[in-house]
Amino acid sequence: MSKRECIIGNPTVLIIQRMMELFSEAPRGTVVVAASDCLFSLPDCDALQFRDQVTGLLFEEEKKAVIGLAVPSPLNTAKNHGVFVLETTHVSSNGQSNNITTSAPQKVFPRLESFISEISTVSISDSTYNRIKPVYQFLQKPSIETMNQTPYCTFLHNEESSAWIDTGVVAFLPESANNALRRLARQELACCTERGLCVMYNNDKKENKDDLVNFAKNRALRVELYSHLMLAISTKTHESTKSSENGNDSKRREEFMKLHYGELPTKTLETIYDTMSLYELNVCAVPGGQFVHLGTTRELMDFLTYGTSYDNPNITSINEEDTKNCEDIAKRMMEKRCRKFGKQNHLVRRSCSFVSNIDVHPSAVIMNSVLVCMNSEEESTKHNSIRSGNIGKYSILEHTNLVAQNGLDIGSDCLVSGLRGYSKDKITVPDGMCLQVVPLKCGWNKDNENIISDDVANDYVYMYLGVSDPIKKNSMIYGLELNLFFQRTGLTKNDLWDVSVPGMKQTLWNAKLHPVVQHNTCSADETMTVGNEIDLSSLSWITKLCKSSGSLSDEALKSLGDWKALPRLSLSSIRALSNAKEEFKFREDLTHSLVPSVRRKRLSEVKEILLQQRHEPCMFDFVVDGYARGQAEEFHRALILLDKVIVEAMNDELYNIVGRSFMVSSALISDIADSIKSLSNKDLGEEKEEGAPQRSLSPSTVKEFRSSINELRSTSIDKKRRILLCQRLFKLRNEVLSGKEVTDFRLASEQMELAAAALTELCITGNDDNSKRCILHSLQRTKPALRDNWVVASAPGRIDVDGGWSDTPPISYDYGGAVLIMACTVDGRRPLSSRCRIVSGGKGVVLRTEARESKDGKLISDSEVKMNKIRDIADFRDPSAACTLLKCALLCLGFVSLDILHGNEDVSLQPYINSFCSDSDEDVGLEIISTSLLPRGSGMGGSSILGGCVLASIAQCVGFDILSDTTTDEEDDEFLIHGVLMIEQLLTTGGGWQDQIGGLIGGIKLATSVAHKFPLEVKAERRRLDPRVRASLNKRLVLAFSGQPRLAKTVLQHVLRRWARRTPEIVANVEDLVINATKAAKATENGDIDAIGRTMYSYWLRKKKMAGEDSGVEPTAVADLLKALLAQKEIIGGTLIGAGGGGFLVMVASEGRTVADIERIVKNEITDLHEDVYNFTWHECAICEDGLKINVIDKALTSGSLDDFQINWHD
Repeated sequence: MSKRECIIGNPTVLIIQRMMELFSEAPRGTVVVAASDCLFSLPDCDALQFRDQVTGLLFEEEKKAVIGLAVPSPLNTAKNHGVFVLETTHVSSNGQSNNITTSAPQKVFPRLESFISEISTVSISDSTYNRIKPVYQFLQKPSIETMNQTPYCTFLHNEESSAWIDTGVVAFLPESANNALRRLARQELACCTERGLCVMYNNDKKENKDDLVNFAKNRALRVELYSHLMLAISTKTHESTKSSENGNDSKRREEFMKLHYGELPTKTLETIYDTMSLYELNVCAVPGGQFVHLGTTRELMDFLTYGTSYDNPNITSINEEDTKNCEDIAKRMMEKRCRKFGKQNHLVRRSCSFVSNIDVHPSAVIMNSVLVCMNSEEESTKHNSIRSGNIGKYSILEHTNLVAQNGLDIGSDCLVSGLRGYSKDKITVPDGMCLQVVPLKCGWNKDNENIISDDVANDYVYMYLGVSDPIKKNSMIYGLELNLFFQRTGLTKNDLWDVSVPGMKQTLWNAKLHPVVQHNTCSADETMTVGNEIDLSSLSWITKLCKSSGSLSDEALKSLGDWKALPRLSLSSIRALSNAKEEFKFREDLTHSLVPSVRRKRLSEVKEILLQQRHEPCMFDFVVDGYARGQAEEFHRALILLDKVIVEAMNDELYNIVGRSFMVSSALISDIADSIKSLSNKDLGEEKEEGAPQRSLSPSTVKEFRSSINELRSTSIDKKRRILLCQRLFKLRNEVLSGKEVTDFRLASEQMELAAAALTELCITGNDDNSKRCILHSLQRTKPALRDNWVVASAPGRIDVDGGWSDTPPISYDYGGAVLIMACTVDGRRPLSSRCRIVSGGKGVVLRTEARESKDGKLISDSEVKMNKIRDIADFRDPSAACTLLKCALLCLGFVSLDILHGNEDVSLQPYINSFCSDSDEDVGLEIISTSLLPRGSGMGGSSILGGCVLASIAQCVGFDILSDTTTDEEDDEFLIHGVLMIEQLLTTGGGWQDQIGGLIGGIKLATSVAHKFPLEVKAERRRLDPRVRASLNKRLVLAFSGQPRLAKTVLQHVLRRWARRTPEIVANVEDLVINATKAAKATENGDIDAIGRTMYSYWLRKKKMAGEDSGVEPTAVADLLKALLAQKEIIGGTLIGAGGGGFLVMVASEGRTVADIERIVKNEITDLHEDVYNFTWHECAICEDGLKINVIDKALTSGSLDDFQINWHD
């Protein structure tokens, strides 16, 4: 069975599968025993061979062997289990293993290896070879001290002190199985078998004897495999001492009898020893194997959360640098083992599940469950019908079928199992709690007058405890010390334990804590998947108890009274009363019926959400989960559904719907790629290692994708042609996906994202003819073009105060945006400029971008391009090409039409230059230079504001007076705002409109865009500040450059994918951004500087939420600095400017503080900050009331060189 075909439903399946692989060649009659409270993982290996390779006969000495299975395990784990001490070997200089003890020649089986050297603590490494070896000693639950003192017991493995641990698997080969196990079962231990007990029961002639079950409880002996049988089997040490020391076996027999005195009848113990000691214990030791014990809830939860997070090192309960004591070190090592185990067995965080409207932490695990969450009508209205629940980190939900109408809040580190039904009230499970629901048998309580009599079980027991509550003790309950629990609740021991339970034996195991609740059947409408109503009111007092430290409220006391009135069971009694058959059927129905049905229904709902333009989730987690388990059918169905939506919306020319659907498709494919990569499953495709040649699209495929997407942007084609182009893209995508490698999925996702960007461009520009895309179509040339004079357009930077991200298409036209922005100088200068001139008698176009020092204008770096032919400008969308922003600005101004760029690569640009720059046919040249005094990746909107400067300098240079008295400020603003949006769409950077508004329009302004208005419409309203308030704010503004460029491009991609899917948190966050930007504008007008500071910090929290938890938008140095300055009340608030990740940090200092004060405090007074903080550069910042400025520099004042530059152009 391949890994793809093997679907692990529960741990028992995994154990059985491993046993079948390893012992498939065992001789007939072999008995293999495996414990059920542990899991082990073995490297891919052949079955153990029990026959001679030449003769094919069974090895004579092994017919009676008993063989255990051992893997390396840390001493902290080994101390609670059996430990094998094996024969010693050492490794010689030539790498060959040599035995240092005299023993029979070893038989090497396929894919087995020798491992131990002659010293007590040695090092072993994983290998593909293992060896069956005799056992020299078998230690049962030895202390760490005992293991360290036992020769050859411990060794180093993966940097841990380890021992060979008993995995719970023991194989009794035919002779030992027949003459030992079966002999004991027929004779002395007959009372431990079903057959033997039945014979004894039938031979019992008492008239009033108990039923068979109670008879068995009274007569059966408690015989343990490891304590009794395994310890009686001989080891190599016993065999050697038996021959050298007369009577030593008698001594060992006496020790065995003494060790187990009182546990079993003396005759039974003697028979066990005499029978089992005839056989020798051997072991198959596997260096590459792993062992995980799952005996407690805590162990199970750690195994699942870490085992399914092997691809995410950030999911950890303890940081590497905090690993200081032995307990922390052991926990860290345990995490590593779980991750390795999970990776080997391809564990996944979502398995056979469906989740709707719930925020699930990346570390949470959901298995075999349907979870649908809704909010109250009031909350739904507030957040545009987004209904959201929450599942915290490290929590696990399994076998649950739940509709929570008024919300769901599962805390961190919780386990919820078996919850089923429909809840009208909000369901809350506090941190660290375990809630398990199981049905009870009909007639479970004969004394209960409310017992139902039909065959349908409606009574359920709700087991509710703290994950770390000690079950075998009574020291703690619900995470509280027992005395404190009684003090706060008013309960007594008599409320928890029957009087028949002695005080010394009172534990959580036999405490009657778990209420029995009858589920009421309710009618299920079309939104519900279940028909039983859940009522958790009798448990709400426990929730209140865990979440608060004071006395219980009246409401909680009422809940406590309800709990006391209900019948309650102890853990010790639940097993016998639970309805295993009904529970098994419920879980099977979930797996094979309900989950598939809900998933199919969800696909149809996604179609409605998209076509109706609803701000509701389009999540395909269940599709990704299915693909990870080898079920690709749902993935293909999802793609077909999205394709149908695209065609239908395109037929109605609803480009925003088409764009969203393409982006959802891209996100889905990308998620599948991430899933494949994390599984590292070659059957599903594997990403190449770093440095290895990466698969890429063929040139013909690239050409087809590019031509289809470029044509899709065109406004000169009809909708039928657009539909054909989309269908061509679907076909190309499917061809790429047929490769099934991670890289194939990445490439397909990228192309779908580019298609979405093309539709976004249409939404911004409108569906006008390409000729009207020239933003000069509404302006007239009012004066002759200037010759040989530099036209310099300069602008300030911008600071986003609140509302950023809502300006980004498609958010800005899907939802509508609002951003409060201020234009600002940096160190007294306007940091951005562009200059343009027409060169008389020149030829071609020269483009240059410059980075200069802000203090003196010294050139730091530059990039230059000379354009003479169409091909020189045709690469304007290539992010690796130079001067693309300047090229896009020329295209937006109508320099050449987009339609002629392809197929005319060798055509000269000179006629276009002459036409663009003058009314005559004489040749002229054109030179355009953009300059930035800001560091790269500043976050202050540099590229967008530069785009506006370039547009303005070119337009003014060729004779369009965009800042003339004949146009209004609003018309000038619209020209610049729309022009930069056009540039960014041509660049496919997908930026919003806040940057150009922030820098090109002076002062503080609230900018807004209207939802569902096409082409995109943006307005900016200036907010005037009282001069005294402005002066005070300028003094308190603090600007610090972090030294790290911001991550705008990668963060933007992540945000737009989440927006396309309308995850609940991002929709609610966008709403908050828009609302708070408007509130911040009012605070600004009122002159409340402290309110501006507080707004900046709350805005920063929203920006981080927008980017996502693992986006990296907040460097550690920035987090440290903000935390320290806020704690000391040196600042009111602050935010990284722009998308985050680095760049400039702006803060509002407390009253009386300036940038110089904050710099001094950081450098001299605050300790223990991240080292990068001390590399920050500090700058003065002030509101700039003037936005874009245009100056014409007379040629007489310059040298006429392309290198002309004066720093005062930025004043």
